[in-house]
Amino acid sequence: MTGPALQCPECKHKHPVDDIPRGSRMFRCRECSRSLKVPQTVLAMRGEGQPSEPASGVGPGGALGGVVTGTPTAPITEAHEPTRRRARRHGMALPLRAAVWFVALGMGFVLAVVPLYLFGVFTSEHASNVLLEDGFDRIKGLLFLLPLWAAVTATLAHFAIESQSR
Repeated sequence: MTGPALQCPECKHKHPVDDIPRGSRMFRCRECSRSLKVPQTVLAMRGEGQPSEPASGVGPGGALGGVVTGTPTAPITEAHEPTRRRARRHGMALPLRAAVWFVALGMGFVLAVVPLYLFGVFTSEHASNVLLEDGFDRIKGLLFLLPLWAAVTATLAHFAIESQSR
């Protein structure tokens, strides 16, 4: 046991009070990214303000609690060793993430091929050589296309997934 902690009502992750910056009235849960309000009892305990609302009393394990108003207030509990739960990486469901990658793959191909085609680096002759030629000449045109396509696709997918998880 390391001392008092604030517990997220959504995912039950415990945040030690000492890890929350002084003067902060709100913080984000490290596990689920939910915005939580620091209870008035914690602010008063740290000497950062007087409780304007009555405390909800003693919670589980002899811990103090706070009154929830608007944004959820994290209840105070005792901090335990970190749980070995698998961290939730993003709020986006797996089928939706797969769809984002599928769309990014097509868009990445178009965004990679069009500039290479306009600058003459990848022509229709290069495309037909992939099927018709032998040896190194067969893949020469793909040497510029494939890395660019991969980079553009990964960038598109990353920003699409990150924009949805915020």
